[in-house]
Amino acid sequence: CGIALMLALSACGQVKNETEYLSKVDDVKEYEDDKLSSILESFDIVPLETNDDCLIGRVTCIKKRNGRYYVMSDMKNLHVFDGDGRFLLKVSNEGQGPGEYSQLLDFEVDGLNVYLLDYKKLHLFALDGKFQKTVPLDANVRTIRCVEGGFLAFLDEAKDGNILAFLDKEGKVLQTALNDEENVHLVRWTAWPEWKDGCYVYHVSNSKNLYAFDVKKQSFRALDVTDHPNALSVERYAEARKNGVSQREMLGMIFDGFCSSASQLFWVSIAKGDIKAYVYDRKTDLVRTFAWSDLEDDVAFVNGDCIMYGGSCNSDDEYLLSYMDADKLKEAVEGRSGAYEPVYAKLGNVAEDDNPVIVRMKFR
Repeated sequence: CGIALMLALSACGQVKNETEYLSKVDDVKEYEDDKLSSILESFDIVPLETNDDCLIGRVTCIKKRNGRYYVMSDMKNLHVFDGDGRFLLKVSNEGQGPGEYSQLLDFEVDGLNVYLLDYKKLHLFALDGKFQKTVPLDANVRTIRCVEGGFLAFLDEAKDGNILAFLDKEGKVLQTALNDEENVHLVRWTAWPEWKDGCYVYHVSNSKNLYAFDVKKQSFRALDVTDHPNALSVERYAEARKNGVSQREMLGMIFDGFCSSASQLFWVSIAKGDIKAYVYDRKTDLVRTFAWSDLEDDVAFVNGDCIMYGGSCNSDDEYLLSYMDADKLKEAVEGRSGAYEPVYAKLGNVAEDDNPVIVRMKFR
């Protein structure tokens, strides 16, 4: 049978001889409501201003930092809007010269700078959009997340045999994790959502497997999404995909849609086409769940596809972020009234071909 050696650390970095989980089946609580509005504590929309200077194409990522919305699109543009959706500036420098990039791979923002990720380079801009400097990177980085002391990264090319890394602000790799095995299908975009305070997670493909990075300990550790017996490991998932099995046909539970706010972590499980959503609340340390298919969507636009679009990390406030195209959103809310009418009214002057609309939601 072989011996499986599993090393897992607690959220505080203490060693345990058992697997660590985001949630255990026996501890997850069901929402006892049949309407989507009943499980949402609050939600809102933010139409983004549309003019010739801020036309957004295909959205890649949305982040909220310093009270502003940063919207990356078409792998080359980064538009910045204030909290009410008014256009502020465009942070970009496309080209081949100093401080310029040929393709915008990812971006991040902290209290001082906007970081634009290029091939093995990180271009720093002030918050007002002025170019500062370029930092060479010690690895071929595909995605980044600002944390205390540096950046978390997913690597396009393995470093020391691994594809997850923690880099300092000078671009030097300090820690690596997750061996790059060809049959695992690891190449995917990730937003590095925050789980517990100072712990950020990377989801390995669509499997039950995760890696967490503890900022205080500056170390990685492995854990699982759940102890559910049908949850697929990355090896089982990779084998199924190699055999041409679609997600809907998977004989087991897979996972997707990880995103976070300042207080909640959200993800979904998919088993034979059935989608369940999970909400971890950092204040209560509880996980609650609901089934999308069993819920009446009386909100009109907060659906499974919508919430998984953004893959967002909102560290500014307690709202999970996503977006919808203006034309689809206007169609969804047409004729709606009731308690959410003030929210829908914000679409009054929005045209069908306008910029996407930010969707903000917080679960009970």
